[in-house]
Amino acid sequence: MSDDRQDRHNRTNLLKTIPTTVLFADIVDSIDLYSRMGNEDAKDLIDRFFNEFTDLVADHRGTVVKSIGDELMCSFYMPLSAIAAARDMQRLAEALNGTRTEQIKLRIGFHAGNVISAAGDLFGDTVNIASRVAGVASTGRILTTAPTLALVSAHDAGLVRPWRRELLKGVAEPIELVEVLWSDGASGSQMSNTSLGNYQAPAFHQLVLTLQDQRRLIDARQPLLTIGRHASNHLVVNDDGTFVSSHHAKIEYRSGVFVITDTSLNGTYISLGGSEFIRIKLPFTLEASCQIIVGYPPDHPNQITGVIEVM
Repeated sequence: MSDDRQDRHNRTNLLKTIPTTVLFADIVDSIDLYSRMGNEDAKDLIDRFFNEFTDLVADHRGTVVKSIGDELMCSFYMPLSAIAAARDMQRLAEALNGTRTEQIKLRIGFHAGNVISAAGDLFGDTVNIASRVAGVASTGRILTTAPTLALVSAHDAGLVRPWRRELLKGVAEPIELVEVLWSDGASGSQMSNTSLGNYQAPAFHQLVLTLQDQRRLIDARQPLLTIGRHASNHLVVNDDGTFVSSHHAKIEYRSGVFVITDTSLNGTYISLGGSEFIRIKLPFTLEASCQIIVGYPPDHPNQITGVIEVM
């Protein structure tokens, strides 16, 4: 084999085609941000946000592939993880912004399909479409494609709504775009009429928490569950070691999805699909059934462990 053919053969062997959900998170109007704050301060602020987003993506079993200026490119094995991560990225940005004068605003787009993986980067139509979808999203919105959403069961998708048909640059035919809702304040006034119809989260979407032989249900009719040692909680935890706080955590039904928030001193931990336990730092979307530990670290012999079932 000639040297050139050998080189091509070696390069081909380094390429892998894999099914992936690619997500782009763009900071809106970053040029104006740099102009107002100055280069160093603006970059420091963006870097702080991106560091937090990197941890969040890892919590959802995703990977930050790279940052491109004011944009993060991430990959997920399952579209459901991308949905949960996108929602939590918007909520995290809102929490980090607080009342600061200079606000970081996101637009997010993602698409699922086969990608070429090489040298730590991703290439192909799926990447290009995901980038174009993010490009047409407006401030504070999360958009995906109808083919991506079709890979997720209706009750796992949560609350979404048709957006519009869009002819994306480099794509031959218009593609159906769908908005993924993440804020309770989302208005339905901009809902578009498309072939998807008017999607509503199914009434049977429920979460059941089992902890210390207690079972508690959360759904649209009972949208809040508080957990802690104090008698005022919906689920009262018995803990002689007082690792569990008086008001330790809460699970809420928000816009068709379940979000858990830790309000404790010692922490709340969850394990998704048998993976290692992660500590919840900010509001976290529960993608599927999982295990939960309240108060005690995962390696403690007296840990208080429960099960969360998403149905």
